[in-house]
Amino acid sequence: MNLKISNRIRKLRQKLTEKEIDGILVSQPEN
Repeated sequence: MNLKISNRIRKLRQKLTEKEIDGILVSQPEN
């Protein structure tokens, strides 16, 4: 795989995981 593409995929995956984490935090009831 080409380095540019792998870097782009890594950035996209990071954004996705950040969104998932935000969703998990939002869905958790605050203490």
